[in-house]
Amino acid sequence: MSEVAGAVRAEEWLRLQASALESAANGIIITDTAGTIVWVNPSFTRMTGYQAEKAVGRNPRLLKSGRQDPAFYRGLWETITAGRVWHGELINRRKDGSEYVEEQTITPVGDTGGPITHFVAIKQDVTEARRLQRELHERRHAETVGRVAAGVAHNFNNLLTGILGSASLALSRLDPAHPVRPSLDRIVATSERAARIARRLLAYAGKAILDLREVSLAGLVRGEAEAVAPGLPSGMELSLDLPAGLPPVLADGLQVREAMASVLANAVEAVQEALSRVPGGTHRIMVSAALERVDPHREADGYVPQAVPAAGEYVAVSVADTGPGMDAETLACIFDPFFTTKFLGRGLGLAAVMGTVLAHRGGLRVASVPGGGSTMTLLFPVRRWC
Repeated sequence: MSEVAGAVRAEEWLRLQASALESAANGIIITDTAGTIVWVNPSFTRMTGYQAEKAVGRNPRLLKSGRQDPAFYRGLWETITAGRVWHGELINRRKDGSEYVEEQTITPVGDTGGPITHFVAIKQDVTEARRLQRELHERRHAETVGRVAAGVAHNFNNLLTGILGSASLALSRLDPAHPVRPSLDRIVATSERAARIARRLLAYAGKAILDLREVSLAGLVRGEAEAVAPGLPSGMELSLDLPAGLPPVLADGLQVREAMASVLANAVEAVQEALSRVPGGTHRIMVSAALERVDPHREADGYVPQAVPAAGEYVAVSVADTGPGMDAETLACIFDPFFTTKFLGRGLGLAAVMGTVLAHRGGLRVASVPGGGSTMTLLFPVRRWC
């Protein structure tokens, strides 16, 4: 009788274990020692898109994305075949072709004291968690750099005030023909250029003093674009789609013009790079504006993490180019002060653009694909009268 009871308990225990594996939130696969899949749970199917009957009998390499090199997999295989647990992260590919970040633990199992008979892999999709961690890091980085920039600009301005004041006072007391006047004029001009840099630092830090007025964003952008057009080289075309009926925004016209000048300069440099790679072709810069409603439940994809707009109505200004585009690594750095590549960014240009957008409580998004050009969109909240 005791043997029967023991067998019943063992069977119940096996059923409990099987139920736990089936209902686990994490994906689980079991392979033999050759790496052939012998079992997967429903969470594996939900994570990867592969039904059990399509996965069993195949190798886990069906999820391979190509993002890890052969040495990565050799190290993994050497670890588990030596009887040790492997834990790490890798980028895998679902059945539909989309990629995801997976945290995985692989444990060798076998009879007590005997050889390894199977490998059990527990998988967790951590794509969203890693995205949130990256955004948090970027926000903290931007806040830190912004505080430093604001402090530098404040001290810089104090020094420049003294220099400009002294030089201007000296000029006012000198005869127009005095030989020192040209030197003092150069001091004043250089100090004023330095003051503009300080203002851009403050703009990047979101600490600029704004002179807010009701403005037509389309008209303002048109003026900046038309100022750029005469200097475009051969093979570069500029097109404008700026409707006149868009609602006004409350903005500092000077700050917005400087921001648009930086975005346009960035697009021109990108197209120049493309023309240098393929001489004789034609490339375009497209400037457009439209009324855009930001939904409170929308995805934040495409927005710069520090510049995701609140729900509401915005006038969105986009500058698109057919330049060489940017990879993800470059895209993550273009708003850092003084970041540059051969064709992207001059000094504080794009960093100050983000500061201007933030100061206006707007939004900023960027889309770019290597070889497919780039589009930068600045959103400014609509001025509504109650």
